[in-house]
Amino acid sequence: MRHFVAVFFITFFLLGCALDSRVPTNESGSYSTPHDSSQEAVFQKAKRALMKEGFQVEVANGSAGFLATAPKSMKLRPHQATCGKIWAINYLSDYRTTTDVVINITVDAATLTISSHINGEYRVGKMDEVQPLACVSRG
Repeated sequence: MRHFVAVFFITFFLLGCALDSRVPTNESGSYSTPHDSSQEAVFQKAKRALMKEGFQVEVANGSAGFLATAPKSMKLRPHQATCGKIWAINYLSDYRTTTDVVINITVDAATLTISSHINGEYRVGKMDEVQPLACVSRG
């Protein structure tokens, strides 16, 4: 009987660890770096780089140094972002997860700042059941 009780508690402890589905808490999706070129040159290079990667530029204001892309569907991997876990498996490892990425770039006289916003969806069971995911870029 003692072995049964011990096995029972160990099983529920391990099951509780496996069901861990915490949402990522790092909200900082912004990265800055200094530059020594002109604001316009950095802005144009950033714009070309995003377009080369397949992003559609939605807002581009060179004088203000602001650029925003339209959402782009991408299959992200766990080393690129975190969206939480279910059954101790990263959502991004599951084929039923889709992600849309929006990139915002701000350029001033000395700094280039890049921020990303990732919206994820996990299709649970049937394809019409969607669970939204809070995703954070890993860099």
